[in-house]
Amino acid sequence: MTTRPLTVVKCGGNPSVDAARICADVAGLVREGQSVLLVHGGSGEIARLAGRLGVPQRTLVSPDNVTTRYTDPATLEVVILALAGSVKPRIVAELARHGVPAVGLTGLDGGMLRARRKSAVRSVVDGRTTLVRDNLSGQLGEVRTELAETLLGSGFVPVVSPPAIDEHDQPVNVDADRVAAALAVALGADQLVLLTGAPGVLADPDDDTSLLGTYEVPATGAPGRFATGGMALKIVAAREALAGGVASVRIADGRVANPVSAALAGAGTTVTMKGNPNMKPVVSNSRSNQAECFPTAPQGNVTRASHKYVTKQDHPSPNVTTTFSSGEAGQGGTVWLTGLPSAGKTTIARGLAERLRADGHRVQVLDGDEVRVALSAELGFSKEDRDTNVRRVGYVAGLLAVHGVTVLVPVIAPYAVSRAAVRELHAAHGVPYLEVHVATPVELCASRDVKGLYAKQSAGDIRGLTGVDDPYEPPINPDLRILTQNQTVEESIQQLRALLTARGLS
Repeated sequence: MTTRPLTVVKCGGNPSVDAARICADVAGLVREGQSVLLVHGGSGEIARLAGRLGVPQRTLVSPDNVTTRYTDPATLEVVILALAGSVKPRIVAELARHGVPAVGLTGLDGGMLRARRKSAVRSVVDGRTTLVRDNLSGQLGEVRTELAETLLGSGFVPVVSPPAIDEHDQPVNVDADRVAAALAVALGADQLVLLTGAPGVLADPDDDTSLLGTYEVPATGAPGRFATGGMALKIVAAREALAGGVASVRIADGRVANPVSAALAGAGTTVTMKGNPNMKPVVSNSRSNQAECFPTAPQGNVTRASHKYVTKQDHPSPNVTTTFSSGEAGQGGTVWLTGLPSAGKTTIARGLAERLRADGHRVQVLDGDEVRVALSAELGFSKEDRDTNVRRVGYVAGLLAVHGVTVLVPVIAPYAVSRAAVRELHAAHGVPYLEVHVATPVELCASRDVKGLYAKQSAGDIRGLTGVDDPYEPPINPDLRILTQNQTVEESIQQLRALLTARGLS
């Protein structure tokens, strides 16, 4: 990987965005010694090609006013043809014309962008929220950086676009702004520039003079009152980049001369996030000697019926199949708290459990240490064993959740693919599932060192400590990210409970 400053640039798909000017500006930055990765969309070309082929287009609007493209099989074909067959070759050729070697890639190449297909998307139609279940779109879950790092280290400009590849090794559409954010986080980029067909974030979308010089995006929930239309996803992407440790994120005008340089010099809107520590994430795995297990199952009568729950291991391990149905105690669900050792996962989970039980909810905490002793005592801490353990815990959590139990799982789960498998297992059977990233910086975790693991690793007594000398892959798009360094335990518990309330689990 190159040690030169890295800028990730997103070239918007709006027809008014001048890709030729962006390429000329990128070429200048490369000549000045910077590394650049260019991500592009292609909404204008997609619309043009869809019209030419007679493929109708449809837009989905979420309850928090974020607009996305409805992607049926025909539209997915159009998206791939437009991005990989039209927009990308033009960008690569334009960079070559300026003497810059570039390589065009989609998220499919080298399995670079892994996503889970969304089982359902909420969309507001005629004032009512409906579930759209036949949408071939995905949510990014993993970025494999080897290919991009090799190209950047060899002096190339990678030119990247959707689609991504899903858990069934099929292409799915993903938002290009969020692709840019995910790549910026995974590659440890110094800055992210999102170029669009507007001067930046506007107080009035119809008035270019209403530019906001800075915009503070909420750490969770809707992206704010000025986030409307296509701008909403750009602000969501900016938030994800900031939460992942990218130091500088700007949304700027892609129609002007030298648009990237102008943005880096201060043009457009600087996006900030309340309480953002600007911490670079620890992108690796995790082998922290932190075990994982479950206490006694809740008591009560359970009515069995015909709800089937099946899990498959990706490596040699017996398939597990059971049949059960929802119990009589109402809506349950699984809340998985992932994070580094001593991040505060268990403290938050147990604190929330106390409050939920006091309000009459059925709650179970599946503590990592306890679960491993009871459920996975024969497993070690290899990547494969960790994956098996996480899937077992996820399976048990699902069993409890369908019987009306709110299951809180403070388990590290270092690998994105393992967490995605647990989410898919729940989604396949209609069981609510929330992923919460307790994003405490490793320095603070080490100072807490609840179990003495960091001290032992520093002394050479143990190896493979998550986030230190073994990988941890932080969630790219969790349902909630808790920044414990900026708030009290009680505030963290309240923040998590607010999420459960909003999702109908509290």
